[in-house]
Amino acid sequence: MGRMVAPLSTLKVKNAKPKEKLYRLSDGNGLVLEVKPNGKKVWRVRYTFAKKAKTYTIGEYPIVSLAEARDIAKEVKSLVLRGIDPVEHRRQQEREIILEERKRFGSIVQEFFEMKAQELSPKYLEKLRRRAEIYILPHLKDRSIEEITKRDIVELIRSVPKIKTPSTKTTDKGETAKRVFMLIKQIWRFAIHNDYTEDDVPSHIDFSQIMPKYSAGRMKAAIDERRIREIYKTIVEDFKGYEIVKLALRFLALTA
Repeated sequence: MGRMVAPLSTLKVKNAKPKEKLYRLSDGNGLVLEVKPNGKKVWRVRYTFAKKAKTYTIGEYPIVSLAEARDIAKEVKSLVLRGIDPVEHRRQQEREIILEERKRFGSIVQEFFEMKAQELSPKYLEKLRRRAEIYILPHLKDRSIEEITKRDIVELIRSVPKIKTPSTKTTDKGETAKRVFMLIKQIWRFAIHNDYTEDDVPSHIDFSQIMPKYSAGRMKAAIDERRIREIYKTIVEDFKGYEIVKLALRFLALTA
């Protein structure tokens, strides 16, 4: 029969002073308080799993009180009795928490743009970012992608024409809604291929069935030399795709 250990008291834990070497105070049931030479006090639980001696770290005193440490020690022992390794159980929980955070739509959008930064021009990338910040993220940023429904996306798209921006008077909001929808579809495909979700929700939406047709009107020709140079730079010089495509665009622009 093992040696009986007198339980610790709150006063004894509080008054435990550091020594030249690390030492431990036992509370019984595998719970110990490690007192380090630098004065730190750490709660740990010793247990045996699969015939191996292991240690589960609870946390530092006084952040974790004696009573809280005892409760956690009981939970650790309960897991062992059920054939679950407490350390591996905590690691799995931490992995799930990290994955859930990465499944948050705002996190997915950020990761999507980090990837797109390697293939799009800075100017076009900034335009997509602004589109997401104005029309998409206010609705979906803090939602898990697996919780977002078709109805959520439909309502978001229908809200686009109602959102006021500095360019509202000169922009075809129907076309803007369509581009917002296209961006959502791109982000969703990125999420599917990176295992954040399996259901392609936007693919169940027919844009023509949720938005009225808008008359785009005639686009004014660019006749200002400075404006033409800007268009040329955006379309041709900032193009980040295949070099042969860039050369073809340059040829068309210079021989139009």
